[in-house]
Amino acid sequence: MYRISSLLLVLAVFFSCKNDAADPAGSTPEAIPAATHENKTSGEKTSAEVLAELKANAFDEDDKFGRINHSLGQVQKQFTLSNKLRPEDGIRTIFIDEKFTILVRHEKGTKVIDQKINLINLDQQNGGMHLIPDVEANDLPGFAVAVREGYPGVEIIENGKKTGEERELRIFMNDRTLIEQAVPAFLQALNVIHGRN
Repeated sequence: MYRISSLLLVLAVFFSCKNDAADPAGSTPEAIPAATHENKTSGEKTSAEVLAELKANAFDEDDKFGRINHSLGQVQKQFTLSNKLRPEDGIRTIFIDEKFTILVRHEKGTKVIDQKINLINLDQQNGGMHLIPDVEANDLPGFAVAVREGYPGVEIIENGKKTGEERELRIFMNDRTLIEQAVPAFLQALNVIHGRN
């Protein structure tokens, strides 16, 4: 109890000191001081330039498709890196259409396996998402996201023919660190589709 109280006291002092030095009128992007000549010659951007760039590249809150497409683009970047690590494992890609139907494709030789589902049918809430460990030597690490109760499952399509349906979407990559980068991006897409972010 004493440690918690001490920590809270230190944090309170830290934030009060930080607030005392702040501009009493409030900081605004326009109030950021101009860059020095040294910053400009070294190629660094000023805070105002960085802020302007972020604003220019930001997605509109109401642009669900743009935000989700951007998040799944981050997953595709990890797939691209994964494909380069072990080309013999085939090529994995992810696609999304305007109706939020996603297609996770694995092409290896003449075999093409697709997992197809509408993103709204998936949900990570209540334990609906888990990591898939690479226990054996030939296993690939991955993650799985469960299908919501009462919603259609993940269609499994092999070489253009539906061969089954699963109750979770499974995504695999050739390295655990790539999965660690892909999971937050996929979670962001799920949060956007469900209106949680």
